[in-house]
Amino acid sequence: MKEKYIPVYSEGEIIVKFKDGLGEEFAKDFARQLGYENLEKNFVIGYTIKTKKGEEEKAIKKFIGYSEFVEFVERRDIKYEKRLELSQTLQEEVREIEDVCCEVADKKFKKNLEKLIKKIKNYHDPD
Repeated sequence: MKEKYIPVYSEGEIIVKFKDGLGEEFAKDFARQLGYENLEKNFVIGYTIKTKKGEEEKAIKKFIGYSEFVEFVERRDIKYEKRLELSQTLQEEVREIEDVCCEVADKKFKKNLEKLIKKIKNYHDPD
């Protein structure tokens, strides 16, 4: 049987991605009109909206009803975010290694690779 991805949801938080062209002020005002004050830019995509614990689905339904403004809304999956953040970090570091791979001393090149390997080995999914 194929193993499935199991998300790790943050309690009391959802992610809302607004349509392109709608800025941060619009997002804050819109969330406030729906009764949500705590809004912060999420590094992955969209905005993290704080809800009451256990009321995430209720908040999702509120936002999803405004499809002319909201591209998508879902529970905040912190495992996904952490994996994406690691992936982005590794991609940046690989690009740095590629930029100097032929011009850097062997020891420094090996040290850069070991740094990359250490990040990968030390990674753990949130529970």
